[in-house]
Amino acid sequence: MVDDILSLTQRPAVMSDAQPITVFHTQCWLDSYSGIVPQDYLEGIDLRDREVSWRDRLSSDLRHTALALRGDVIVGLVSWARTDQGDLPGLELMSLYVSASYRGSGVAHALLERALGGAPAHLLVFVENPRARAFYAKHGFSADGYREMESRTGVWELRMVRSQARRGSAQFADLI
Repeated sequence: MVDDILSLTQRPAVMSDAQPITVFHTQCWLDSYSGIVPQDYLEGIDLRDREVSWRDRLSSDLRHTALALRGDVIVGLVSWARTDQGDLPGLELMSLYVSASYRGSGVAHALLERALGGAPAHLLVFVENPRARAFYAKHGFSADGYREMESRTGVWELRMVRSQARRGSAQFADLI
């Protein structure tokens, strides 16, 4: 799989990526959240609404988005922002998705490194997503006890926080 990673590139997302990001992001939701997110929500995803949301995100000066690509095909996506939420670290991971065929390949790790490096940060993850929770725990995040219901899906999310900087965590970050 490392050979596959070597053939990937990373770059910041631009406005012309909004439509391919929408398709990629939606497919990741369908692949990852069946059994977590209500099926009627997944079946009712409106690509036009999602594309509008991604266009808004990509035009924001506050939110940053980067892509992992194999040629012109998106295989991973990460977005992050600086936030001011009281006692939480000022960096928030907003999205991290990798196509099903690249799970376990190091792409998610590389994108996480691009977005956060080893900096203290926080994120929200679905409570019923053990794979993602384990990934974040492996990267120094731990649940802080805060939960909230995700407004669109009605599914509970758990906040995870990495309070201290991590050193030497880059394994594949420089490869793509």
